[in-house]
Amino acid sequence: MADYATVIMVFFARHADAEAHSYCSFSAVEVAESTQIALPSVRKVLKLLVLADILTSVRGVNGGYHLARFAGHISLADVVCAIDGPIALTECSQQIQQCHHAEHCVVQPSWRWVNQVVVKSLHAVSIQQMIGQPGEITIKVANVR
Repeated sequence: MADYATVIMVFFARHADAEAHSYCSFSAVEVAESTQIALPSVRKVLKLLVLADILTSVRGVNGGYHLARFAGHISLADVVCAIDGPIALTECSQQIQQCHHAEHCVVQPSWRWVNQVVVKSLHAVSIQQMIGQPGEITIKVANVR
């Protein structure tokens, strides 16, 4: 669902005027039609994004959903965590040990490092940047420890 959430967030970002701090509101139906994502999935994603304070919802006739803040201040990590919870590529990359081999595992430190690189990369890319071309995004990962 994080992939759908990213598509939905880019949709909202494309309809926002960052300079005027103006964010257009859209209903779940409008988001579903515009993104071609099934309405039940859109509703689920919107609910999770509102709970994470990434989107704001307004009830009523003139209500709908809109960005809670500028898309340049919302990272991919924010979106992924809102949908999937903490980012962990493997069980052993989390702080809480679920694996009974963790005590003797030779790859656990490497998996933690790889996970940190991925998390740092996702934090480095904003939803606003996702509107551009992939070549326009630069991420430094050399200093991850």
